[in-house]
Amino acid sequence: MSGTEARAAARLLAARAGTRIEALPADERPADLAGALAIQRAVVAQGGQATRGWKVGCTSPGAEKMLSYDRPFYGRLVEGRFHQSPAVLADAGFSMRVMEAEYAFRLGRDLPPSATPYTAESVADAVASVHPAIEIVDSAFSAWLAVGVESLIADNGAHGAFILGAGVEDWRGLDLVNGLVTVVIAGGATVEGKGANVLGHPLRSLAWLANEVASTGGLKAGEIVTTGSTIAPQPMAAGSSVTASFAGLGEVSAKFR
Repeated sequence: MSGTEARAAARLLAARAGTRIEALPADERPADLAGALAIQRAVVAQGGQATRGWKVGCTSPGAEKMLSYDRPFYGRLVEGRFHQSPAVLADAGFSMRVMEAEYAFRLGRDLPPSATPYTAESVADAVASVHPAIEIVDSAFSAWLAVGVESLIADNGAHGAFILGAGVEDWRGLDLVNGLVTVVIAGGATVEGKGANVLGHPLRSLAWLANEVASTGGLKAGEIVTTGSTIAPQPMAAGSSVTASFAGLGEVSAKFR
């Protein structure tokens, strides 16, 4: 970890805990993906919390358009932001509340570095259970869509919170592509989506991640991987609640207060 990466990480963590910043200073701002991931690793290390798995973002055409970025990216799920459904989240801990309904996978075995690139088919046997999940997007930046995706990746992929629903181990018969995902925000929107919005299949998102992190040791048994939003991201107001129902899988819910 360089001094510049350490300073950027400390600034991002402080902004999350206090007043959001407009942008990182020019001399701390990542210029490319490698620089962004180096700062992300420093953010996770300085945060001092155990990691529980991974999040994959920017897996749909809508997200690509919103972020002006044409490929997925990843962040880490950390202990203090990891919750079981039904979750109650403190409004004060978030500068914004943008929710995404996602398929999450719990790994039953490692996906180590491989000479042959992983595919949706080859990662499936590593999945011990499939879960309905919610990710809450939050950021250290006051105008998060204006800072560029490299800064968002540095800020742990704009990860705010993760809520995990009960899993299904006998998941092979589930339709992870076309099964309906229905999201109801109390006092707000009702929206629908499906797994096809996640790179065509959520398992493709898992395969992408396994290939992407191979150089740093791969994925480990027991980790949770949340694969990207099945719906258009939905803003939530303070004090609101949300339930996401996944056909054949069950539901996951969260409430702010």
